[in-house]
Amino acid sequence: MEILVVDGYNVIGASIELSELKEVSLEESRNRLQEDLMEYSAYTGRKVILVYDAHLTKGTTSKTTMNNIEVHFTNEGKTADEYIEKLVAGLIKPKSNTKVYVATSDLLEQRLVFGLGALRVSSRELLIEIKMMKDQISNDIHRHSAVSPRMNRRINPEIAKIFESWRRQ
Repeated sequence: MEILVVDGYNVIGASIELSELKEVSLEESRNRLQEDLMEYSAYTGRKVILVYDAHLTKGTTSKTTMNNIEVHFTNEGKTADEYIEKLVAGLIKPKSNTKVYVATSDLLEQRLVFGLGALRVSSRELLIEIKMMKDQISNDIHRHSAVSPRMNRRINPEIAKIFESWRRQ
């Protein structure tokens, strides 16, 4: 099993598009990242855990799950980095086949999670992976629609006439 833990605001900050969207609507920026990560999870088979600081809100940690992605908001006063460190420590178990990746551009955080046994991915690398995935999906769709054989090219013209007469009855 592979798990990708994402520092949400760090990735939003690394994306020009998401940063600009954040200026208009922070919630919409988070939703767009979540949608991209749901698609990424479906494409790669990795479970995704998206972590945000409890930005300008008071309260306790909250967690929601959609498809193969969990969204965690830390409680007041706890940073996403602290939360991710604790989360990674709990996910990595001796003699486990689970690979844990952490997406953040915070160098100190990268070193800490690497020390815990996780693999690190910069926010920029994750955004590039997501773009490549979207391009690949578009190419696959285009290729399949372009080469999809039509029935009239695959069957004998005599049989096609019989089918057409049946259809018109």
